Amino acid sequence: MKVIHIVQGGVGGTLEYLKLLIPRLEKLGYENVVICHGEIYDELSKIGIRSINVEMSREISVKKDFISFSKILKVLKSNKPDICYLHSSKAGAIGRLACLFTRTRCVYNPHGWSFAMKTVDKSRPVYIIIEKLLSLFCNKIILISEAELCIAKSFGIASANKYIIINNGIDIDKISNASAVDRSIAFNSDENSIIIGMVGRLTEQKDPLSFVKISAEISKVITDAKFVIVGDGNLRDKAMDLARDLGILHKLIVTGWVRNPECYIKSFDIAVLTSKWEGFGLVLAEYMAAGKPIVASNVDGIPYVITDGYDGLLVNPGDINGFVHKIISLVEDNFLANWLVQNAKKTVESKFSIERVGTEHAQLFKQLTI
Repeated sequence: MKVIHIVQGGVGGTLEYLKLLIPRLEKLGYENVVICHGEIYDELSKIGIRSINVEMSREISVKKDFISFSKILKVLKSNKPDICYLHSSKAGAIGRLACLFTRTRCVYNPHGWSFAMKTVDKSRPVYIIIEKLLSLFCNKIILISEAELCIAKSFGIASANKYIIINNGIDIDKISNASAVDRSIAFNSDENSIIIGMVGRLTEQKDPLSFVKISAEISKVITDAKFVIVGDGNLRDKAMDLARDLGILHKLIVTGWVRNPECYIKSFDIAVLTSKWEGFGLVLAEYMAAGKPIVASNVDGIPYVITDGYDGLLVNPGDINGFVHKIISLVEDNFLANWLVQNAKKTVESKFSIERVGTEHAQLFKQLTI
């Protein structure tokens, strides 16, 4: 069975999702091709996943979107896939229309509803209308968490029989067996330093500015703490400027994009996620597999991953004092930190294996093609 994936976007969670899912599907006998562009095209091509370069604009543009649609239509006609798997909103929109023209079965995974993002208040009604209309032209909508399903139902995006939840997953063995980076080299820190870290894009969604503010408050109490953000993004300069203003620039390390984020996670003492919104929060499962105590935002899909007080601690997004208090409590209470870590390992092993994700996709594809 041939599956063509269509994805718009850059480095981030959707790319990591594809890098994990596609090899599992191939082991189960599926041929995969990815229509993508930019960093995703480069990354997937390097690791041997067949990719076709088609530019897609993130913003709505009639001219650019029509060109992308025409190119995708040509690829679908020439490749004749059994299933078309559409990832994220722009690829989901263009892809569903292309599948309608070619009469190709398709499934759509929003990877976080675009209209649920905090930065699209003015555009939200338009995005909702688009999602409702296009839901008519796909066979199934795959949701990566219970939270995404609740959001879809509350806005009446599609009929109930269109939805299926396939919870996100990670390569647990790869992360648990990873070797930590040398902290003295990567972070210029000694053995006694407390490393408080976060993995994620430096964008509005992940709220790196709150991470910097949290870091500044913690440094007043824990003088030997170092703060690490593994990632990059358009808010990098603002984050560095804020750190300079708050007097902690010498304590903040922003690594940029790295190929081995799991090795950096392994070097953390405490793992943090300050997201303002989050469909799932795949990095939380990675923190769990790496054996790190977690403090994260209590928003959207995160409470479906982290049970507050059992396998991590949750704080309302933007609550600087709340984050500071919870992080310091983990530094000071080793028993609590270790208890959360042990429970988190049980959670990730039982709920968030990528092998399960591959199997559930294969079962769905088989059902749709019978």
